[in-house]
Amino acid sequence: MYDKGITREDIFAACGMLSTAKMLHLYNIKHTGMKTRSLFIGMLLLLVLMGACNSGSVMTQATGFAYEVVVVMDQKDWKALREAIKSELASSVPGLPQAEPSLKITYVQPKDFTGLLRYVRNILVVTIDPTAYTKVSVGYENNVWARGQVVVSLKAPNTESIVEYSKTHEKALVNFFVKVEMNRAIEQLQRNIVWWLWIT
Repeated sequence: MYDKGITREDIFAACGMLSTAKMLHLYNIKHTGMKTRSLFIGMLLLLVLMGACNSGSVMTQATGFAYEVVVVMDQKDWKALREAIKSELASSVPGLPQAEPSLKITYVQPKDFTGLLRYVRNILVVTIDPTAYTKVSVGYENNVWARGQVVVSLKAPNTESIVEYSKTHEKALVNFFVKVEMNRAIEQLQRNIVWWLWIT
């Protein structure tokens, strides 16, 4: 049963996802009449179309399952690092009664990393080159090949340095990908709440 003592303002503040003022504004727009709503929808569509025109071609939405990572690296390096990467990315989720991997790993060679694989939401690209790198470096980019995608780059001079890095920075990569997935879930919940306010 809904507690009539709790106001919409309390619910919005407790969610902490969008500001109370912004949520109330969206809610009140819906109740100001059909004319205002039509004007609002028209303005929104105009802004979307203008954004699409300015940005050129529309980027494809990222695909793939949540908590799934595609690992891209040379086959000889994968053979040497397979256990270290699996130990890092597929480490067990803490607090569960039975062992469950944090992430599902799909390995692919660089030559096969084409087509739909480039649109997967989570990608780890490992590059080992002793002539280009003197130490391990890690970075990430958003929306490289698809919208809503994160691509992590792990560069190193040799496989041994990556093994050492994974020991000194234990669970750094898995925690990053898990946090990205949690943020995606929060953003989806925000959109669902806004849509629910609009239609009620």
